Amino acid sequence: MPPKRRPLPGDLPSFGGLVKKRREARQMTQDALQWLTGIGSGGVSRIEGNAQDPMLPTAVPLCQRLGITPTDLIAYLSTGSDPQDARIEQGADTEDLLSAPQFVDGERALTMADVHDFVQFFIDHREEGRGWFADGLNDIATMARQVDIRYVVPTPRIEPDDIIAFLGMSRLYRFELLYPPTIDADSILVSNAPGGVLITPDVLAYCVARHKDARHNRFDTLERLDKSVIERMKLSDITAVDMRLGGDGVVVSMFIRAYQCEEDLAADDTSNGGDPWSTPWTREMAATAQLFIRACRWMQYVHHPDMAWLRKLRAETRQP
Repeated sequence: MPPKRRPLPGDLPSFGGLVKKRREARQMTQDALQWLTGIGSGGVSRIEGNAQDPMLPTAVPLCQRLGITPTDLIAYLSTGSDPQDARIEQGADTEDLLSAPQFVDGERALTMADVHDFVQFFIDHREEGRGWFADGLNDIATMARQVDIRYVVPTPRIEPDDIIAFLGMSRLYRFELLYPPTIDADSILVSNAPGGVLITPDVLAYCVARHKDARHNRFDTLERLDKSVIERMKLSDITAVDMRLGGDGVVVSMFIRAYQCEEDLAADDTSNGGDPWSTPWTREMAATAQLFIRACRWMQYVHHPDMAWLRKLRAETRQP
């Protein structure tokens, strides 16, 4: 039997305490909540008793089912008061499920539809798709040198035939497209627009930018998140980062959105009969999507606030 986790102090506001409060307000049993969320046997009891520190795959369904928004969670952890109580008194809607803050118009952000359209374009037009990537990555390398960023590409110039290797289909290449280190937090928020695609590097870059803006010292919790895949991130670490960086719920919201987007972008391991492009969503397609998103972040960074590049991209790749 694995050793039990040390319970959190019972007198402090916790995610488990808010889960219990919301569940009881809905007159719902722990077993019913487990069934509705797909959480394993005894999971709700352990979370409510602060004996389990849930990771995002467990926390997100609970938040969705109980109407816990990121701002609700941060407010409860900060004050011990549930904002839903005030909404009930005012007769407001209490089922506002994880709605993202309305930062910008969704037309100014890369969407999941854009990603899927590009991957389909890449499948249907291999030569043009590889050419787009090669041109884009060469442009990014030029941009990086212009802003005095250390940037190494594996060849003097990337050619279309290199793209397949970059997508993980060759062990000879190790290629990673980093984010611009000079990017500021406000420009990253464009990615958190309603309908916008958000991935883990977006959120980490946002946290690092805000951390620098606030001139904080070393932040171990943020460094721990940076070394973890999003499915293994603990909600307590995410809320700690949010509260350290202002306590406005934005960081929690972004991590939840990133988790949901990456679930959508995750590879389907269905057998493909040897053709890496024949199933609905293979590892190669997932790798294409991730590289495409990172390339677009550079375009967004360089051209901000002009989004003509995105409108042009949509015109070229959007399916009829």
